[in-house]
Amino acid sequence: MVPVKTQEKGRPHFWREAKGIRGYLLDKDKIVHLLSWHQGINIKEFIGFLADLRNQGVIPLDKVRLCFVGDGADWIWNCVKEYFCECRQVVDYYHCSEL
Repeated sequence: MVPVKTQEKGRPHFWREAKGIRGYLLDKDKIVHLLSWHQGINIKEFIGFLADLRNQGVIPLDKVRLCFVGDGADWIWNCVKEYFCECRQVVDYYHCSEL
């Protein structure tokens, strides 16, 4: 959970669930951290982030193996699959240990 500061005077701050994902490039010899994204946003904003990342062409998908690590929320993985269907999906340790 992340604290969210309100702009209205007299209105209390509140907590919002934060979601995140980390991206790595994989090959036979090493793992390279590519990106970290953690925010308290909604699905529409997350889709926009992934679409921008894909459209910028900064990840040479024909030359690297991509891996995303996240918390296992279905909506996150559905979005990732839409834009990076070839990536490896890994549930983070914290959430995996809850199973």
